[in-house]
Amino acid sequence: MFLQESRSFIFVTNRPLSEWDSMGVDPHTASTFRQRISSGAQIIHLG
Repeated sequence: MFLQESRSFIFVTNRPLSEWDSMGVDPHTASTFRQRISSGAQIIHLG
């Protein structure tokens, strides 16, 4: 994947990733997006 090979980014959200499937959007799209951004990621929980 292009982003994993050459870019770093910070993604900030106020909801736990486990709640993304029930946010009122298409559950499949939310699940796919969550899986792709968290693949090979370092997740840091603040608070």
